[in-house]
Parts: sequence; structure tokens; C-alpha cells
Amino acid sequence: MYATLDKLTEILDRNVGNFIMGDDVTFADYAYYSTLNDAIKKFNLNLDKYPEVKTWFGRIKSDI
Repeated sequence: MYATLDKLTEILDRNVGNFIMGDDVTFADYAYYSTLNDAIKKFNLNLDKYPEVKTWFGRIKSDI
């Protein structure tokens, strides 16, 4: 799971906008959010070591 968080961090870092594909929320954001949300609950994941992901997660959560 942490490899996935590393990859998501990499994607977010090289992006120009606030979401996976830029400035607008897309299906990719919702798909990643859904999977990550389930993993957080199931495995008690802590996103503190992944500040970019944590910020992105909060943006999506507030959009839902």
C-alpha cells in the first residue's frame, strides 16, 4: 500500500493543478479516493508521512 502512496505522491508532485489530472476533479481522483478511503479504514493507514496525499485527500473529501 505504501508503494501506491509513493506513486500517488509522485503524480501529485509533477502535476500543475490540485488534482490528479490538473485543476478539475476527475474520475481518477474519485477512484483513487475510494480505494484509499477503504484502505485507511481497513488497515488504519496514517497519511502524515504523505502530506501531498493528505492534502489531496482532504480536497476530494470536501468535494463529495
